[in-house]
Amino acid sequence: FLDVDCVALGDTFDQVILPHDVATYGGLCALATYDRSEIQQRVFENDHTWRALGLAPEIRKIIEDFHRGRYAACLEHLETIKKALLLDMYVSRHVEWLLGQIREKALLEYARPFASLRMSTMASQFRSSVPDLEEELMALNKKNKLEACIDSQTKVLYKNAHFQPKK
Repeated sequence: FLDVDCVALGDTFDQVILPHDVATYGGLCALATYDRSEIQQRVFENDHTWRALGLAPEIRKIIEDFHRGRYAACLEHLETIKKALLLDMYVSRHVEWLLGQIREKALLEYARPFASLRMSTMASQFRSSVPDLEEELMALNKKNKLEACIDSQTKVLYKNAHFQPKK
C-alpha cells in the first residue's frame, strides 16, 4: 500500500478504492507490522509515502503519535476511527487484528527502555486497569514477545531479569 502513488492514482479507480483508503490501509499496516526503525525509514524519510499519508491526515497523526511515544494519544485516535474502519468493506474483518497488533507494539515500545516499571503507571498511560494490563502483559510473555516477570503482589514488571520477590 505504501508503494502506491496515491496522488497519481487520482480518481482512476474511484469506483473500487479511493486514494484516502489506500493511504489509510498502508498507514495501519505499517504501524501493525513495521518496527520503529522501519517506520522512520519507510514512512517518515520517504517523501512519496509521507505525501500519500497527507490524504489520510488522521492516520498520519496516529503514526506521528506512535513514533514520538505518545501511545495514549495514538490509541485514543485509533479508537475514534475504529467505527468507520469497521464499516469499511475491505478492512473491517482485519480491524481487530490490526488494532491489537498496534496496541501490542505500543506496550512493548513503552516498556522497552525500563528494567522495571509499575503497572499502575503503565495502566494510566494505556487507559487500562491494572488487572487488564497484567493480563495483556502475561499474554505477551506467553507469546515470547516480552521477556519479563510480573510481581503480582507489588504489581511491578521486571524485564530481562531474574528477580527475587520480597518476602
